[in-house]
Amino acid sequence: LYFLSRDAYLLCRVARILAPHFGDIDCRHLRISRRSILLPATEEISPSKMPWLRRPSQPIRLGDLLVKLSLDWSDVAQHFSSLTKSGGDSWLLTTDSEWNEFWNIVQNPPVADLVREQIRDKRANALAYLRAEGLCDNVPAAVVDVGWYMEVQTSFRKLLDQGAGVEAPRGYFLGLGLGRMAPADAGKV
Repeated sequence: LYFLSRDAYLLCRVARILAPHFGDIDCRHLRISRRSILLPATEEISPSKMPWLRRPSQPIRLGDLLVKLSLDWSDVAQHFSSLTKSGGDSWLLTTDSEWNEFWNIVQNPPVADLVREQIRDKRANALAYLRAEGLCDNVPAAVVDVGWYMEVQTSFRKLLDQGAGVEAPRGYFLGLGLGRMAPADAGKV
């Protein structure tokens, strides 16, 4: 069992205490964050393939989006000037038209090229880490997380299917939200 990120660290410690009573299950803490796995698993730069960039319930600061895309404001500021006017990376995206303009900028060169470069580099790093932790060993495994949307589980599936050729682990979650990923995307949960 791989316990994900800080959220499941204490659960991992408890599971290690209980594991000898249940066949001595190998319990590991996987030091990975959502941000470190979502971008590398991206297959296409689009709202439908990157739903983790926007939560409809709240406006989001452009700078926070750029952090999720691993982009530096200094490298892309000129491309976002039509959107932000003089608001810089503190600009809040609040309307659908602002989001449409954001996606238009991100999906086209040169910003799209920078995003693809980040995806490629981060994918290689993420796969190397997952291999080092044994997730590519073709041994039955599962991930344990707090949950809600199953985005990390879906990202694991995409990464491992594409880069390692092994079946993604089953997921165990303490909570799932109504807007979660479909089982067809997330795999066995």
